[in-house]
Amino acid sequence: RDADVVLALGCRLSEVTTQRFSLPSSRTLLVHVDADATGPTERSPRRLGGAERVGALERSVPAMREPDLVLAADVAAVVDGLLSGAGDRARSDRWERGHRAYLDDSTPPPGRASDRLDPTALVAAMAELLPDDAVVASDAGNFSIALHRFWRYRHPRTQLAPTSGAMGYAIPASIAAGIVCPERLAVAVVGDGGYLMTGQEIETAVRYRTKIVVLAVRNGLYGTIAMHQARTFGATWGVDIGPVDIAAHARSLGAAGFTATDWTSLRVALARSVDAAGPAVVDVVVDPDAITPTASLATMLDAWAQGHQPRGTAGLGEAPDSYPQREGD
Repeated sequence: RDADVVLALGCRLSEVTTQRFSLPSSRTLLVHVDADATGPTERSPRRLGGAERVGALERSVPAMREPDLVLAADVAAVVDGLLSGAGDRARSDRWERGHRAYLDDSTPPPGRASDRLDPTALVAAMAELLPDDAVVASDAGNFSIALHRFWRYRHPRTQLAPTSGAMGYAIPASIAAGIVCPERLAVAVVGDGGYLMTGQEIETAVRYRTKIVVLAVRNGLYGTIAMHQARTFGATWGVDIGPVDIAAHARSLGAAGFTATDWTSLRVALARSVDAAGPAVVDVVVDPDAITPTASLATMLDAWAQGHQPRGTAGLGEAPDSYPQREGD
């Protein structure tokens, strides 16, 4: 929000990356660099096409904004040119403070043996035990909030994720990565809901002798739906997932299967999975109340009852106008 300039390199600014199109602010200069010159942002009506769709989009999307400057060019060439033109400039104190704040905010706290597991603890274990050049495929779900906030991609071409936000993507994507790049470790991070959609593809990895590691975050819940129900209605319905033994399911398909219920067992299971000769799955049993890195499901339900916006949920979307409102609203 406080940036003077936002330089978007080779990416599209979607509803998620802009916190429902509230960022960057109107006073920020937005420069977009991409090889695709047809339309720089996902919120651009030109990307979605059709007059009727454009009209619906303009009515539903707040503060639709085009970049101030669009450069249709190769990102690497533009960055090289900017660096050569900038020269050797000292970093300002403000810049240094902002960078330190970003690093602090995007570094997961160290895991503790006494803690119940949550997705943030999983990312901390990944940072400790996965190779830097691992290809990480993320599925859709609230668990991925911690992954996107805390996981650092230290090498190019190591992130796989669906722009559609579809569940069930990560395991097939990791298998493809393992086949195409056998010299690098392919990792799928998926919730139990997504695992139950495409987890049977682990048999494909076994049959093709493709090394992958699947980290299945099991909270027994369709967490994203539960979060929005709690924020909007103060209750949840139809979001529970039964106590499936994911590790046993993986073993039935020929993969190695481990279960982690605390920090110590998580580190052991992840290390054994990385060292395994073939596909391996870690059933990571997490606290279902840890709905985001900064908010709990119980807190959301309490906040709804008291008529407040739950902390830790800003930018996660608003209730459509068609939702029923509480009496007195």
